[in-house]
Amino acid sequence: MAENKDKIDNEVNLRRRILGFFLFPVALFPLLALLTYDWREIPTLCIPPLRPTSNLIGIAGDWFAYAGYQIFGLAVWVLPFMCILIGLLLIRGRSFNPGRRTAGLALFTLALTCLTQLTGGVSSVQNTLHTLNIEPNAGGAIGYLIMTLGLTRVLSPFGSGVLMASIMLFALLWTIGFRSIIRGISGVLDWCMDRHELTPEEIAEKKRLAEEKEAALNAAKIARAAAKAEQQAEKERIAAERQAEKERIAAEKQAEKERIAAERQAERDRLAAEKQAALQAIEDAKQERLRLAAEKAREAAEAASRAAAMPQPAYTPPPAPQPMAAAPQKTMPPAPPAAAPTEQAAIQPVEEDKGPYLLPPLTLLNPPVASSAEHGDVELMAQKLISTLDQFGVPTTLAFTTPGPVVTQYGLSLAPGVKPEKVTALSATLQMTLEAKSLRIQAPIPGKNAVGIEVPNLKPCGVHFGDIARSETWQTAINKMNVPLLLGKDAAGNNLVSDLASLPHLLIAGATGQGKSVCLNSIINGFLMCRTPEDLRLIMVDPKRVEFTQYNSLPHLLVPIVNDTNKVVYALKWALVEMDRRLKLFSKVGCRNIVDFNTRRKTVQPDLFGGETKTSEKNDVPQKIPYIVVIIDEVADIIQTARKDVEPAIARLTALARATGIHLILATQRPDAKIITGVIKSNIPGRIAFKTSSSIDARTILDDIG
Repeated sequence: MAENKDKIDNEVNLRRRILGFFLFPVALFPLLALLTYDWREIPTLCIPPLRPTSNLIGIAGDWFAYAGYQIFGLAVWVLPFMCILIGLLLIRGRSFNPGRRTAGLALFTLALTCLTQLTGGVSSVQNTLHTLNIEPNAGGAIGYLIMTLGLTRVLSPFGSGVLMASIMLFALLWTIGFRSIIRGISGVLDWCMDRHELTPEEIAEKKRLAEEKEAALNAAKIARAAAKAEQQAEKERIAAERQAEKERIAAEKQAEKERIAAERQAERDRLAAEKQAALQAIEDAKQERLRLAAEKAREAAEAASRAAAMPQPAYTPPPAPQPMAAAPQKTMPPAPPAAAPTEQAAIQPVEEDKGPYLLPPLTLLNPPVASSAEHGDVELMAQKLISTLDQFGVPTTLAFTTPGPVVTQYGLSLAPGVKPEKVTALSATLQMTLEAKSLRIQAPIPGKNAVGIEVPNLKPCGVHFGDIARSETWQTAINKMNVPLLLGKDAAGNNLVSDLASLPHLLIAGATGQGKSVCLNSIINGFLMCRTPEDLRLIMVDPKRVEFTQYNSLPHLLVPIVNDTNKVVYALKWALVEMDRRLKLFSKVGCRNIVDFNTRRKTVQPDLFGGETKTSEKNDVPQKIPYIVVIIDEVADIIQTARKDVEPAIARLTALARATGIHLILATQRPDAKIITGVIKSNIPGRIAFKTSSSIDARTILDDIG
């Protein structure tokens, strides 16, 4: 093993010496380029440049010297000498640690460049810089950036020079190596001690010490080599173990993949066999049905042939007229032949007929309750409004006042040249002047040449469902509107009624506890007071499970109250299927919408020979189809839970279901832009906004604040 180690060391030393010899010509090129450099031979610096070039390395040497002077300044001369120094060390067989010594030489060169920058003010150096055309930066770009722009502004030139000299000394010691320096100092001390004559005993002792030192060094080298060999063996063992572990894991993964693939293949084979068996069973059942139908047809044909073979009774003339005193005898028509059992089962209704649905009478509602609102001093409030606006340069006059059940509306006419936006900007000021809890400004009032300011009454008046249901407005709306909505009263106290079919969908939003549930209950009860199940059907979704519980037994419901979010998807998909079915039905009979379909006239062709009358339509076309209203409370929770399925269904229904008589009423207490998206809002023009927690929510609902 020692022989192999010596052989390896000899090969390493040989490579070092060869590399050291090659460094001498490498250092010769930059040295000659710097010695024969003339800046006037560079086309960028002198026009026209000197030709031919006098640089021994050629134009490449001129550009090398130019770049070196510009970057390192005069310190560029240290580069070739560093190459020569490294070459000498390698020729002597000394090891060169490229990491530590390269970093040390780079730090030494950087510090030397910065220190050279400080010598730019010396006259002799200035002449050299002028000759080289690099004045005033003796340290090049590096020296200028670090010293002139950096350290000399913080430290004095003397302090900066001391710092750079210290860095140069540290870099030199780091490059040479502290152990080498100590050995050199020891060698010098030994040489000094060897100057005097030594006795034979001292010579023997010195020789013994040298031999012991040499033996210790050899033992240390052998120990290091053995340790390296052990480390190498340990690394190889660990690498072999890791490779074996990787191969084991790869084999396990491959076996697991093969097992999973086999299981999947077996599962596919099982499903294919089950599918084949199911298809075979369906085919067998189909053949059985065909056989039974053929037998029934054969039996019917045999029965008809037997009936035709039987003798018919002779014609008997009608009886003679009876005297006037006797009661005329009524001849009963012959009984029709008994129908087949299957036809009787088809004709017999499944459910018991309970008669037509009767609308609930108005007497079920509570009797009218007298209540009045306290409006306060309306004239005084109007004068406060006018005077406050006049103080801020907005002259107005009182046009009208409309006391309502909840708010009182003050209509103000603006002077010529006054913009309505000025009144809106003074909203907070007017609210403080009137000492009102809230204030709403309509600038302008739609259809009027006035600005409306709505101020809450001191005591609001209650709005009762029965009062509106008994009113002439509602009774007229029942007959004229297709799907009437009973909403309440407006600011002026007039009954507020609308037609859902003309909206055609409705969005109700607002903060918690502001009246959404009351509005929904009013709308639902309005439906129940004016429409039968044959006219209107309902699909009600209640994720909170408390709002629509009392409506579970309504005959208007197509399905029970939907409380599970997962079932909402199926309800909406059913509505989509029903919408498509109705559109196909309209196309079949040539109608554009549900109104045309329900009011169409059938062409009836009577049979002149006493048979049944025939119509131009098929039997599967109904005479009338009901409207369908889908009411979803807290649609935000449903969209967040199943957005991918619910949102496209709602968007498609709101876009296409209007003509088919399917309408949506969506309610939410979180009017967020992520919930009420632009696609939904664009197809729901009918919107009701209750009080919101911020103006952003109001803008999301109504595209406006207030």
